[in-house]
Amino acid sequence: MNMNIFSIKTLEQKLGIFHWNIGFIESSLNMILNSSSYRLPIQWLQHPYRDRFFADPFILKVTDDIIEVLVEEFFYDKWKGNISLLTVSRKNYKLINRKTVLEQETHLSFPYIYKEGNQTYVIPENSQSGSLSIYEYNYNSQILENPQIMIQAPIVDPVIIKVCDLYYLLCTSLDFDKDKDLLLYYSEKLTGPYKPFWEIQ
Repeated sequence: MNMNIFSIKTLEQKLGIFHWNIGFIESSLNMILNSSSYRLPIQWLQHPYRDRFFADPFILKVTDDIIEVLVEEFFYDKWKGNISLLTVSRKNYKLINRKTVLEQETHLSFPYIYKEGNQTYVIPENSQSGSLSIYEYNYNSQILENPQIMIQAPIVDPVIIKVCDLYYLLCTSLDFDKDKDLLLYYSEKLTGPYKPFWEIQ
């Protein structure tokens, strides 16, 4: 009888299972960029879940006691992600609370945060839907609301920057090589609509 012995890692790779987690570095950006060591002290999120992972963190709020972070919460049984709010202790980096702030039939990830004036916006990746939407974050109810479609395209990893009164959307797309091609769109309004940059005359 032939017997194959697999390590847990090998078995997970063959089954297509993968894991992510969130790490926190209690250092300034300047210290990180000027550090001569690649071994910065990373504090990993401690949580009890084995049926899911957390990834794509964007920090919403930091106090002396807690960190609030928006993340992709990926469930293995559904094989898709939601956008969730995690409250993490700064004392021991244990998960204090989690709350789903956005769930749809299609996979959600990369909850990019953009603040303008007194309003906080969140632009989660939802490339499977074929469009990209922007939401307002409600701090009282801790949900994403009032969605507006920014562009009809399967956008991946969207990032917004503002330069000289124009908003620029940097991203990749399922329509292109998402590991190689960086796309650029622009709009006069944060909420869009966005046009390809190369159409500017």
